[in-house]
Amino acid sequence: MEVNIDQELAFKIAGKDYIIKDRSRAQNIRDEFIGEFKDILREHGACYGFLEYNALEQNYKYILGFELSDDCIIKNNNFTTYKLKKNPYLEVNIEDKDLEAGYKYVYKSFFPNKKYFHGLGPDVEFFQYDRQNDDIGQIKLFIALKENPNV
Repeated sequence: MEVNIDQELAFKIAGKDYIIKDRSRAQNIRDEFIGEFKDILREHGACYGFLEYNALEQNYKYILGFELSDDCIIKNNNFTTYKLKKNPYLEVNIEDKDLEAGYKYVYKSFFPNKKYFHGLGPDVEFFQYDRQNDDIGQIKLFIALKENPNV
């Protein structure tokens, strides 16, 4: 897998949040969200997913949305705004639209290197719209990082 460390990832999205017990449910929720808001996806060219684990509740908060500044779109769709704090992230280019393979690579291959730990921020999923095929074209995964001070 092709990876890169991105030092300056921070932005705001407007969208909807969901609580899920099992991360495998995220794909169905994402597909439904993209279908429901396809016009916004076409207009803005990309959507994002923030997936954050809550260890106390043993569930995930999954936020799906768009980089929007139009208050009318936000209000008309009952979107809430969410901010992603500035943090270093591991950028993973997803091959064959297999997001699960990207997660497996990060958690089973990348993190055991001990140079970095998970930064405890949300995992960020990026879905680039492909106008020619009227579908998601490129997918990237961004994982919050924290450098191991003992290495």
